[in-house]
Amino acid sequence: MKSSFMDRLEGAYLTILTLIGLSTAIYFIALLILAPYAFSIAKEWQSGAMGTTRIPVYFFAISVLIPVRVSAELILLMLILIYSIILVKTLFDGIEIGYLVKSAMRGEAREFFRNSFMSTVALTCLTIFLVGLLSTVQESAGIPTGTIKMESPAWRYILIFYSALNEEIGFRLTILGFPCFIFYAFSENLNYSSIRALKGLFYPLELTKEMNEERKKLFLLVSWTLILLTSIAFGILHYLSGAGWEVGKISLAAISSVLLGYLYIYHGFPACALSHWIFNFVTETSIILSSKHEFFLFGNRFIPAFGYLVALYFIIKLAKEAYNNRGKAD
Repeated sequence: MKSSFMDRLEGAYLTILTLIGLSTAIYFIALLILAPYAFSIAKEWQSGAMGTTRIPVYFFAISVLIPVRVSAELILLMLILIYSIILVKTLFDGIEIGYLVKSAMRGEAREFFRNSFMSTVALTCLTIFLVGLLSTVQESAGIPTGTIKMESPAWRYILIFYSALNEEIGFRLTILGFPCFIFYAFSENLNYSSIRALKGLFYPLELTKEMNEERKKLFLLVSWTLILLTSIAFGILHYLSGAGWEVGKISLAAISSVLLGYLYIYHGFPACALSHWIFNFVTETSIILSSKHEFFLFGNRFIPAFGYLVALYFIIKLAKEAYNNRGKAD
């Protein structure tokens, strides 16, 4: 009886998270539409013309400047297009959003975390909530986090927007993706497929479909080792970048990077790119828009609040499993 109650409670809670997740999708789409407006506000805060620049592209964490100078407006337009595609892609990766919504309407949204968008948003908000707590503890202990320092508010906005995509290419797609590809290419007794190998760069778990259980475990062991190593490097490089981050950023960026690596391996490149976008673009855009419209302060308050609700879900799930295990022992 109690176990059945816990099952119903878990199903109902996941239904609530699904409905909140759908509201989040609408909010994110609205922010993408309003990105040019936020950019225009940022331009009002600076003096002088914007000009053009050569943007950096990361490859294996090495920054290379493209040979052509481009305007901030062009970069913004391209980023809006790219992230619109990424957002829509995650809605249909894994369990399709339509199926999940129908399940939620029946109070049976148990496959919540199998939809790429829902899983990404929920785990990202949870990480932001936890990182916020850690940042508060570090600051109170005299360990500063710092912030990005740029004279141009408008270019800062573009940089924060762009770096989410650029860093995922430089740290996840290349540093994690290529070793996964090599692991697959040199695996024995596999029917090698060039199409699967290419898809595996963007969705690494695709590479494991023909592997036996022992090989899959080794693949995941290698993947998690790389995730942890790149996360440490990710944190240190933020501190050493000279962008304005202090020593406290190392731990915060490293924790965030573990999530990004997990999302890349288990949900694919669109998921980790979307997660990094939430960390960077959503929070920064909400701050800029709130300078004109206080409503957008809600966005930055909502994200950690949703993270708290996700944390509560995992507490409920652990309590349910503990009760079930106790029942089996009795």
